[in-house]
This record gives sequence, C-alpha cells and structure tokens, in this order.
Amino acid sequence: MEVIYICLCVLIIGQIIFLMKNDDDGLATCLLSILYWIIGLVLAFGVIQVLIPARDGLMRDYSIGTREGFVTKISETGIFWKTYEAQMQIGTGDMSALQAPFNFSVPKNKPELYIKLQSYQGKKVMIKYSQWLMMPFRIGSSSHELLDIEKATRKEKKG
Repeated sequence: MEVIYICLCVLIIGQIIFLMKNDDDGLATCLLSILYWIIGLVLAFGVIQVLIPARDGLMRDYSIGTREGFVTKISETGIFWKTYEAQMQIGTGDMSALQAPFNFSVPKNKPELYIKLQSYQGKKVMIKYSQWLMMPFRIGSSSHELLDIEKATRKEKKG
C-alpha cells in the first residue's frame, strides 16, 4: 500500500513541475490536471481491488465447519462457467421444514465429490465445508465450498 502512495506522490510532483514549466495558464490548469490524476488513480485502484478477489476469491478459510441434513437438490448451473450447486435441508424431524436450506458449491476439479453427492441425494449426510469471504465465480455461486461428504451415522438414544 505504501508503494501506491509513493507512486501517487511522485506522479503529482512530476505533473506539477511539468505544468509549471510548460503552461502559461498557471495554477488553475495545474490543479485541474492533478485532480484528474488523482481521480484516475483512485478509480484504477478501486477496479483492481474488485476484479482480483472476484477472480481468485478472498479468504478461503474464513470459516470451516460441518453440517448434517438431507441432500435435496443437486444441479449444474452457469452460462459460461458451469458450476455444481447443491442444497441440503438442515436438521431432523418436523422442525427441519422450518429451517432455510443450506446452499453449497462442489468444486469442478473434484468430480468424485459430485458423484458421491449424487449417490447420497435424499439421504442424511454429514458435510464438511469451507466458507469463503468472497468465493471466486469459477467455483460456485454460494459462499460455501464442499470439502468432504459422508453418510451420517445415526446415534441411538440410551435409556
């Protein structure tokens, strides 16, 4: 970040020196030119700050966790970048219908997870996921990336 500030200062000082030597209009033109430079650099910096995380993602391991529920939907979606998207209903019993479904994405480079997920559709599963702060568009549209899936083991009540 400091490099950007140094470059900005050098550009502004260079612009001032250039305009004062070559311009007869004086200070108004110099200040206007400096304003254009600052606006241009701020816009360029803002575009870079938005485009790089959209392509590469931001904070892959923002959160890592597990969820248990029933896989209810699996699909391949997208216009240019096809991604695997899935949905599961969290919880058990009558109250599970009141819960919002949990959406997650399956990475395209892990087709074995997608095949495994398809075989578990409608069954109770335990998934391990990683939550991105900002997921890259090529992985999926949700912020949760599937890491592993296994069939849930039923715990018997004692008593």
